[in-house]
Amino acid sequence: MEEHGARCWLVNTGWTGGAFGTGSRICLAHTRAIVDAIHSGELSDAATPYAVMPVFGLRVPQRVSGVPDALLAPRASWPSAAAYDAQLAQLAGLFEANMHAFKDGAGYVSADVAAEILAAGPIVPAPAPAAAAETCVIAHKVASHTHLSDAVFGTSPTLKPVWSQLA
Repeated sequence: MEEHGARCWLVNTGWTGGAFGTGSRICLAHTRAIVDAIHSGELSDAATPYAVMPVFGLRVPQRVSGVPDALLAPRASWPSAAAYDAQLAQLAGLFEANMHAFKDGAGYVSADVAAEILAAGPIVPAPAPAAAAETCVIAHKVASHTHLSDAVFGTSPTLKPVWSQLA
């Protein structure tokens, strides 16, 4: 990705407003509006504000033409912030458990590259008040690690293009 200047966008086409069965599917018109904004360059525009998602460190646009702002704030779209936080922590734990099997590269990539990939993964905060945990996670991500969002958006100066090496 770095070598060729490729950009990669992660688009949620699944559920919003709660867990499966509680929330609802993201409207196809909103998904199309997001893809249109990617293609038009709207989301690459320096004027587009982004927020950093705690735990995963993903950069999420705060405004996209044709998409309700509320849809772009996943935690705020759930009826219970505590339920969202619990689901987010569970997802991060599943990611970490899966990636643990590849901590030494597992024959796919070098141990150094595997360490960079793992460092870009989620950071599950220690139990703390929600606001303090979010601030801590964001500060830790910004100060200490290559952001997963940097890998997703192709702006990381240190993360090597490893996806083509994965079998």
